[in-house]
Amino acid sequence: TTTPCRESTSVDSTAGCQLLSMMDASQGYHQIPLAPEDQSKVSFVTSKGTYCYVVMPFRLKNAGATYQRLMDRMFKSQIGRNMEVYVDDILVKSRSSISHVEDLREAFTILRTFGMKLNPSKCAFGVKAGRFLGYIVTERGIEVNKDKVQAILDMTPPKNIREVQVLTGRIAGLSRFIARAAERSFSFFKLLKKKAFQWVDEAQMAFEKVKEFLSELPLLTKPEPGDELVLYISVGIFSLSSVLLREAEGAQQLIYYTSRVLQGAETRYSEVEKAALTLVLTARKLRPYFLNHVIIVRTNFQLGETLGRPTVSGRLVKWAVELSEFSIKYEPRRAIKAQALADFIQEGTKAESKKWMMHVDGSSSARGSGIGVVLVSPEGEQLDFAIRMGFKASNNEAEYEALIKGIQLAIGGGATEIIQDLLAQFGNVLAEPKGLPSRRSYEHRIPLIDKGRAVHVHPYRYVHFQKVEIKKQVSEMLESRLIQHSTSPFPSPVLIEKKKDCNTPLIR
Repeated sequence: TTTPCRESTSVDSTAGCQLLSMMDASQGYHQIPLAPEDQSKVSFVTSKGTYCYVVMPFRLKNAGATYQRLMDRMFKSQIGRNMEVYVDDILVKSRSSISHVEDLREAFTILRTFGMKLNPSKCAFGVKAGRFLGYIVTERGIEVNKDKVQAILDMTPPKNIREVQVLTGRIAGLSRFIARAAERSFSFFKLLKKKAFQWVDEAQMAFEKVKEFLSELPLLTKPEPGDELVLYISVGIFSLSSVLLREAEGAQQLIYYTSRVLQGAETRYSEVEKAALTLVLTARKLRPYFLNHVIIVRTNFQLGETLGRPTVSGRLVKWAVELSEFSIKYEPRRAIKAQALADFIQEGTKAESKKWMMHVDGSSSARGSGIGVVLVSPEGEQLDFAIRMGFKASNNEAEYEALIKGIQLAIGGGATEIIQDLLAQFGNVLAEPKGLPSRRSYEHRIPLIDKGRAVHVHPYRYVHFQKVEIKKQVSEMLESRLIQHSTSPFPSPVLIEKKKDCNTPLIR
């Protein structure tokens, strides 16, 4: 089988050519002689005696790789220029029909030099479209193999696990053309996890929708050297999807769809982490595109800022390092021009609103000032932060600092909504006269926390039974960690930070 990287580059470089010639080597493996000392290792016994191969037989573990190395060495001056070779499939391509005869002559000269024989019944010369690596390549672009589509359309509802596996495998073979293929196949993947097979209504509906979608698959194009490619991502509850495209002459042309089902703990990631994971997985699968082009990621997630300052999750640090080798720009999502792309964005599962619980407290005394923050993610994960302030602050100023720092930390985790017990915890702060300098300066800073991002902070009086325990924990962090410098352990890790002055969050 082909690797995604080699497959994509070979197919892309073939699309757009005026004339193609496809050739197939006759019993390709048997055209490679075996070294005499290795012939005894591939011997076999028959009723008439013991025999051995003098040429490379089929079914050897390294036969395909050995044959590919031979073809790469034979056509090293032509591969990528006017030829593409994958094992015994040979394709001669010409940008201009005038040069095709010369391109064929060059290929035949090399074949004759090495004594390589072709199978005439599997050769086609001077055609405008041809099948290569499972795709139909034409001068217009890359088209889906209609035989693969028809194989799915002719299927009846699966009756056992094996038939479900066949269905998902066939859909995977067309995934480059299918927007959100993993999401469309999720009902089938759920059946594979069950011990007893049962074809449910949900799977039947998904089966019918897949067939309906396959009736009109898009034409894909290839990027040109120097193109800046655009990437859109879609984050679902159970799957991740992306689409890569190029923009030319005011039109958006599709290049590649990717998708994958979320696995295990990935389903509990925050939305921004899912978006970052989508970008990482796409970069891995489409590595040649990311290495050879500038990638513009258009998304409403704050990926650039999050990956640039990954302060909440260690996995974001790892992903940021992995993506650092590529030239990636981040832009807000714009208007969609291509209809297929509009469907990808519109039909994508809408991200659930990520509501974070925030408990904060500020304290000021003769011994010093500090703030404590406890964040509870939508998945129930609790994060504790303690900050000692290196400047004098009143109680109200400390509580302002606690509020601002809590919002910043929640935004870093991907929060779009923050539920904070403002009425109970900030009653004194909000009641402070608006004309006082302390309140005026902090009111000016709150909108600057994350410019251009819609984050809603909801005042809410908690009735949760853990409220007293959480507030007690915040107070303990302030007293024990910040004032007395105690080393006594806490039930969960506490991140400790020192804040130099009241403007620290705004200085980069």
